[in-house]
Order: sequence, then structure tokens, then C-alpha cells
Amino acid sequence: MRSSPAAPASDLLQADDRRGPWQPAARRDSLWQRLRLLVITQLWDAYCRARSQPEQPTQPAHIAARVISAARIQMRRDWLLVGSNIRLRAGVLSHWLRGRQPSMTAEAFQSRWCHEEVLCSRPAEVTEPPHMHWTAAHPVPLPR
Repeated sequence: MRSSPAAPASDLLQADDRRGPWQPAARRDSLWQRLRLLVITQLWDAYCRARSQPEQPTQPAHIAARVISAARIQMRRDWLLVGSNIRLRAGVLSHWLRGRQPSMTAEAFQSRWCHEEVLCSRPAEVTEPPHMHWTAAHPVPLPR
């Protein structure tokens, strides 16, 4: 019996094709979705930029750096929710923030971003920023 061929990487990225043999681990599914959307967003931004500014081509390394930067920004934003309630700190009416969780536990942050401490790791104190390991520096540091 032959196994079905793996889905092309573009299908996995664009359509999140789950028909092939590759699947993210169940505990990493939300991280896969989050990173997948970050990549798609940056690819779309690069496409739109190339269409509006054809004289300034975007290099793949720039797109990769923007993906990493966007992920790091999202990690920092989520960390701001740990130990505080954005509805109390936002300076706007709380009903404007409907649909967004007002706070997050350190455990929820760790579950969302700190899988095997590859992308980042949780600091000992809530007052410290998370330790970001994912970087565009070359060579890429190996996970611990």
C-alpha cells in the first residue's frame, strides 16, 4: 500500500492543507496557526509593496526578518497581558476592547509561545521581559 505524497509546502502554508501525512502536534497547533498567519501576512505585505513600488524589490531575507519581528512584537504584546489587565491600563472605554482577553497567565503565555524554549522563554519575574531566542542573526543559534 502506497502512502499519499506530502502536500507541497505552498499548500500547507496557504491553505493549511491537512490531507497529507504531516500534521502539527496537537499541543503546537495554535502556535502553527499563529506563525502561519504571521508568514502569510508578511508575504501579502511584500506582494502589495512590490505591486505599488516595483522599483524597490523585496528580498526573501527581508520578508523572513519581518516575520521574526512580527512574532517578537506579538510575544511582547502577549507578555504585557501577564500580570496586568489591559482594560484597566488602556485608557479607553473597556467595551472598546471586547473580544480581546484582558489578561493572561504566565502559564498561558508559556503554553502559547515557549514550546521547548525555541522561540522564547518565560522569565522568572513578571516584571522582566520574556527572553527572545528567535532572531534573524546568522548563524541561527541552536535551541537549548
